[in-house]
Amino acid sequence: MNLATSADRSPFQWNAGGWLGAQLGGTGWLLGGALYMLLSAPEVSVIWFAGFVILNAIGWALWRRRERLRAHTAIQLLLAAIGIVGLVAWTALLQLRPDIPRKELWPTSYWPLAIIPAMMLWFAIREHLSRRPAV
Repeated sequence: MNLATSADRSPFQWNAGGWLGAQLGGTGWLLGGALYMLLSAPEVSVIWFAGFVILNAIGWALWRRRERLRAHTAIQLLLAAIGIVGLVAWTALLQLRPDIPRKELWPTSYWPLAIIPAMMLWFAIREHLSRRPAV
């Protein structure tokens, strides 16, 4: 299958605004959490800020490879990285500082991270359906 032809039909196309929005939207919660915990839990804040920096470095590296990488593949890689870093960040918070009041800001479970694999599955289905021959 010709990569250019299949990429043209894909619902995922490289777009600077879309990519930056997805990248910052997927990582902004780490920066916000890091700032919120800066004074009350600096050890957790550092982990969250490092996650934000690492994910944005990954996003930048993927963007720089856009000539050789399909947009769908890149977004799946970015989502996987967000999921992994999210698990690390969430675990750091729950294990290192269970005393921080957070009920109003975020839940005390991992359920919010379930959005990541759900999005990955939805995007994979959309990509797969776009590759089916037209009737």
